[in-house]
Amino acid sequence: MAQTTVTTPDVLGPNLGSGYGPQFGHALAAGDFDGDTKREVAVSTWEMMHEDFPSNDGVGHVYVYEYDSSWSGATEVPNPDAQPLDCVFFGYAMTAGDVDGDGDDELVISAPGGEGAGALENGAVYIYDWNSQTSAFVLAYKFRSDPSYGGQQGDNFGWSMALGDFNGDSDLDLLVGARYWSECEDCIFDSNGFALEDWTGAAYVFDNDNWVAAGTDWNDVEDADLVIRGEAGWSPDLNPNGEQTRGYFGARVACVGDVNDDGNDDFIIAATGRTPEDFATCTTQFDYYDEYQQYEGHAELTNDCRVGTVYLFAGGTPWSSVDQDAGSLAKVIFEGEDAEDKFGQGLASQGDLNGDGVNDIVISSNLHTETAQNAVGRVYVFLLPDYSSGWPGVNDKVWSAEDANIIIDGPTNDNIVQFGFAMACDGNTDKQTSSRADLIVGAPRGKSPCGYSPSTLDENRGFAYLYRYTGSMSVGKNGGHITWAAIADSSAYYRIDCGATYNKSAPELGRSIAFIGDADGATNSNDEFIIGSPGWDYATYPTKDDRGGIYMIAH
Repeated sequence: MAQTTVTTPDVLGPNLGSGYGPQFGHALAAGDFDGDTKREVAVSTWEMMHEDFPSNDGVGHVYVYEYDSSWSGATEVPNPDAQPLDCVFFGYAMTAGDVDGDGDDELVISAPGGEGAGALENGAVYIYDWNSQTSAFVLAYKFRSDPSYGGQQGDNFGWSMALGDFNGDSDLDLLVGARYWSECEDCIFDSNGFALEDWTGAAYVFDNDNWVAAGTDWNDVEDADLVIRGEAGWSPDLNPNGEQTRGYFGARVACVGDVNDDGNDDFIIAATGRTPEDFATCTTQFDYYDEYQQYEGHAELTNDCRVGTVYLFAGGTPWSSVDQDAGSLAKVIFEGEDAEDKFGQGLASQGDLNGDGVNDIVISSNLHTETAQNAVGRVYVFLLPDYSSGWPGVNDKVWSAEDANIIIDGPTNDNIVQFGFAMACDGNTDKQTSSRADLIVGAPRGKSPCGYSPSTLDENRGFAYLYRYTGSMSVGKNGGHITWAAIADSSAYYRIDCGATYNKSAPELGRSIAFIGDADGATNSNDEFIIGSPGWDYATYPTKDDRGGIYMIAH
């Protein structure tokens, strides 16, 4: 195991002034957008709110950089709204792939709070192509959730998204999560006026077949080829139907690749708030926190366990109907183990970790608590069996978190480490000796051993851990099971330098992670990866600007 310390980011975020907090490095995507064989990286800002910018809070920006022995200057991707409004969060999620089949990658950007769809927080997703004549990104396709065209007010369409060839026609299709979609008839309300049957969640698959070009019109959710609705969980004290709400189905989505060898990519969708029906009764009152462990401030619900469920769906069309229920359609279901874990907060896929030719699935519970420390986090590695001979039967399709072949426990040096907040497993940093994918796990709120004064400088420093599985074991839910410790079993780990030059607070290294391929062109052909540190401060403590930055790790 090797420890690597980093100092100043390889790419710094924009200087927008002290206190503004652009959070550069919130989301990452990599590809070759201009077809010159060099790797480019898209980086988004989060732009937390500030009183000095009342008309531009949470808009979001996306910048693209090319690596050719050093990083180029920024090319900003144009926001499609001529006058961006508050809380659009353009760049909240990003991905990249060759959507139009021309050999160059396109950049896909979401704006889950966007009003471009006609109403607040309906959400939108935009696909950009590179125009070599104008040397600029141009909008190629746009998708939205508009109540007038099959959408729903405030459903956060675009909170998550992924690309994959889900129907086997060699084109990349689009999968979009809308975690706040609701099916709320005869709702029961709490004392604060919030519907307890709200926010079940939904996800949409758009086959890449006759998409409407951006210059012509929107692609609406009523045009989706498949709509999957989240299923109710279990919380009998909340309503007489024995159903739980706020499952947040669609909070995270990912393409898994073709795990059953039928020519279609398969995909996974997380419902981070859903409680399985057979889960023990929850009697503790929980406060609602967001994925950053910040209090949401709107309701305290008794018996809302938020255990988390992740569903594996098979690609392939036609489906029996456009509108499907998650539990019925799923081929495999993974269920979390403890209340308030948010199982599914992190997903990683499209990586063969054990070298058996089948892509595996990694799921995190970044709020899992196993020791006296709170919200340390836990990561579960499911080594999938060969499904080419058929999917499991109805009575055998549910895996519990304890069925994971590898369980990795987060570091216990502090509360709220959030091990597993971000993950990636689709690259290989040691191609000379292994053909297997590596797994990288971020713990953005990990505490450093620096011993700074004041001690707040040690908080939320952040770590990233690299894992390389080199042994052999049985696969599947009845296979072997091992448990690793975050640091002891990592091949390498990364943290911010303890030197006096960085007496700054809360850089949150590991909030975002992405493999970018062989960016440096070294003879070993190893993949590089980037780590986001959106809380990195240019200013010295106690001034805080959350300018942010990214680090490239080469091997």
